[in-house]
Amino acid sequence: MRRRGWSAGTIAMMIFTAVVLCCTAWAILNIRGGKGNLTMDAERLSGSVGALVASLQSTEAPAVTAIAFTQAPAVMDETAPMITAPPMTAQPAATQAPGVRRTLTLTVGGAFVPTTRIYNGAMKGGEYRPGLPFGGIADVLHADMNIAMLDVSAISGDNAWWAQAMKSAGFDCVVPLRENARDSARVDVLHTLSANGMTGLGASETQETFTLHTVNGIRMAAMAYAEDASQAGGWIPAFDGELLRQNVQAARAQGAQVVSVFLHWKKGTASEPTAAQRVIAQAAADAGADLLIGIRVGMVLPVEYVVSQITGHSMVTAWSMGTLLSENRDDRAAVSGVLLHIAISCDSNGVEISRPEYTPCYCWGQQEDGMFRCRVLRSALPAPADMIDRQKEIMARALKLIQDTMNQGIATQR
Repeated sequence: MRRRGWSAGTIAMMIFTAVVLCCTAWAILNIRGGKGNLTMDAERLSGSVGALVASLQSTEAPAVTAIAFTQAPAVMDETAPMITAPPMTAQPAATQAPGVRRTLTLTVGGAFVPTTRIYNGAMKGGEYRPGLPFGGIADVLHADMNIAMLDVSAISGDNAWWAQAMKSAGFDCVVPLRENARDSARVDVLHTLSANGMTGLGASETQETFTLHTVNGIRMAAMAYAEDASQAGGWIPAFDGELLRQNVQAARAQGAQVVSVFLHWKKGTASEPTAAQRVIAQAAADAGADLLIGIRVGMVLPVEYVVSQITGHSMVTAWSMGTLLSENRDDRAAVSGVLLHIAISCDSNGVEISRPEYTPCYCWGQQEDGMFRCRVLRSALPAPADMIDRQKEIMARALKLIQDTMNQGIATQR
């Protein structure tokens, strides 16, 4: 119910009474003091009367009116910027604030073909030495995720020596590749990786489209495809643009901030990406992928940007990483590869990938102590003292081939 205010007559009577009281006080002061004191006291009394009248008048209007009045000059100034109050139902703090900037570093290597000959070459004194095959590159495998490609078709038996060798070097993530391998090998390989403290990327026992991995607070999706349908199987599907688009959308819906696509190209000797491969890469960029890694046991190809024709964002594309470790000595281009170093930053504004760097590598194969030993070396470093001159020449040519190729792209040598 609305409260009833004072009437005008009541207010007038109260003002009259206040004036009478003030006059009476003035008379008393005049009698007791001089004119100097009279002037000062009269001013005080006048101020008291004004304050009393103002207080009586202000009770007639609501408080909100008084507040609006005191703010009137700022509102009436048309040159002042308009300030819009936030809505009563504010968004969650995570969507309002820019958020913490997080960084994920990757080091990605080419294909590892784990043949029996490599295993035998890692034996010394009748004992397997898992640190021998990859010991020459272990000092650069210090990223948050160290990734290698694994040719599963070369694995035979239950011997997990290949997993022990990769883990001892510092690899913690593996992209399984297949060449007419039985689909049931998927479970065996993934179990072996897990037992040795490594993770499979792009392949799982229950989900064959992509896998999700969270490192340093960044959620990354990994998916693998084969360019040639004959290389595809239950765990690595043949490339299909619509399938890729659906998988990228599904990964984003599950919180993926970064999407990495691993593509197993057809084998060949082309010194540059084919037209078909460029079409596939463009489809991956248009689908929203951030990173594409091409895999082929063969020569290294440059690293480039492929720009999405839909969003305009740039996808880092490593067309071919070459060979990480293989016993093959027939093709000079196949005895070398690169480790690609990538830094990814994420915040509420999106994903940023720094300009990649690379470390050139060489597959050294040489007779030693009656055994043919294969191991990976950093080809930009001085050759080992026990490397024969012929091998030194081959490594130098392989290094120049990599440098000439990588100079055509965006990656710089580390």
